[in-house]
Amino acid sequence: MARLVALPARTGASGITHAPEAGGWLIGNLHESLSAGEFGISNRSFEPGLEPQVPVHAPVAVLPGRRRRRLLLEIVRTIWVLSVLLVLPGFALQADDIGMSVNGACYAGSCPADALAFNGGDTLSFNADYTLNNGDIFNILGAFSESENAGGTYDLALYDFQVTYEGNGRGGPSQADTITVGQYVTFSTVLSSGNFGVLQNGAFGPGLDPSSSASSCVNISLGCTGPADPAGSFNLTNSFPLASVDGTFVYDQSFTNNFGAGSAVGSYIVWGQDAEIAPEPSTAVLLLAGLAGILTLSSRRRRELYRR
Repeated sequence: MARLVALPARTGASGITHAPEAGGWLIGNLHESLSAGEFGISNRSFEPGLEPQVPVHAPVAVLPGRRRRRLLLEIVRTIWVLSVLLVLPGFALQADDIGMSVNGACYAGSCPADALAFNGGDTLSFNADYTLNNGDIFNILGAFSESENAGGTYDLALYDFQVTYEGNGRGGPSQADTITVGQYVTFSTVLSSGNFGVLQNGAFGPGLDPSSSASSCVNISLGCTGPADPAGSFNLTNSFPLASVDGTFVYDQSFTNNFGAGSAVGSYIVWGQDAEIAPEPSTAVLLLAGLAGILTLSSRRRRELYRR
């Protein structure tokens, strides 16, 4: 944490007490210590008999030029915080070997995905809002992950996400809506074919219309499971053979979420677990919180400087 360090008054050989700088004002060489993350002010020496004679508790002020330097530092710090809040989350959505789509539109990663390297693994997090043509709004929140061993003889694709109905312009229940979430995964392999098992597990949240359902397929029509009806959790399995193409297994799984007409705002279908996934704070909320913290800290530092 950067801070400004004021030097104490001192007593010269003649017994006269004086401030460390001329005229009772702190006029030092401002230097920045990157390793320590703080500022210091260096002393100046005075010739004998020319020491400024000021009270021990003489006021200390920061010169305008120094205030400009501090303001510049605050601007740099603000830009750094903004890059953390806005830029870095974007990198998490740019994984090339895994992808996520909503109703056929790619929302994160790469669709289709590049081949995962042997002994590789990756995770893709996402938080997307999707508005249907009828005005119903849905949020898709969660993560996909993948891994494989050397030679691609053991491949694993996992999911943990939730589709939530968030309302519409009318503020009422949903119409009959379908949200299809796609997981795009491609594994490298030395095999010509392999047998894959599919697990469809998850749960229905409260408020769903009884006509709602959940189902899943791989590569459009392989290993399909469901539909499961809204009666708590579901756990369905299937298996199928898959041939490799150019040394890869393409494993694109779709998750179809049917929200029956009349589903309440906040109703959801969760995949990969039984418990509801709590929503994350939006980037805008994080940005406002970060800026408020910076402004509060800057104001406090200015008050401390002028009290010295």
